[in-house]
Amino acid sequence: MARKEIAYFSGTGNSLAIARYVADKLDAELVPAIRAVDCSRQTAQADTIGLVFPIYDFRAPQCILDYLEAVPNIESKYTFAICTHGTAVPGRSLK
Repeated sequence: MARKEIAYFSGTGNSLAIARYVADKLDAELVPAIRAVDCSRQTAQADTIGLVFPIYDFRAPQCILDYLEAVPNIESKYTFAICTHGTAVPGRSLK
């Protein structure tokens, strides 16, 4: 069975609520992105990686970018992102 992982960053809890919902629906492991980066956690076993995070200054938070850098062979995995936002256009942050 393919492993699925949802990495999230949440400042106020909104992104965490969405990440929990998605992880439950996909039967995926929920991983705080900050802990994964700080602990040098390797996610090579996950075939599907979802990211849930708020938009900060038209981009993803640095811990999400660091998380992506730490994942070996990220190009060979199915990845998706869910961005939460207040007033900014979230699509720009996925560039």
